[in-house]
Amino acid sequence: MRFLSFASLIIATAAADAATSPMAMSDAFIAEVNSIPGSWVAGVNGKFVGMTLEEAKRFMGTRRDPKRRAALPLSTLKPLSAAAIPTNFNATSAFPQCASTIGHIRDQSDCGCCWAFG
Repeated sequence: MRFLSFASLIIATAAADAATSPMAMSDAFIAEVNSIPGSWVAGVNGKFVGMTLEEAKRFMGTRRDPKRRAALPLSTLKPLSAAAIPTNFNATSAFPQCASTIGHIRDQSDCGCCWAFG
């Protein structure tokens, strides 16, 4: 719920003109996000320091081209039973060839996912 509220706040604010867009890492914005009940606490992320919300919004997802989406094949997933889901999972054990790199989140520039981990 908090994520949806946060995303709605970003989308609504991002509609503002870039020149008047509030700063992404302002104390007021962080306090507003933290006023929404949830299980996490917003704070300053160095990736966004000095950016307006208009500038930062490009890091918060992808732009979908409706024409391309229609061309993608549909797939369906078979439901998993609760018994099929492990109670514990260690990626370094499951993928030992990747053990030295698992957990190293690299900056992928405008991809928009790396900032969420670090």
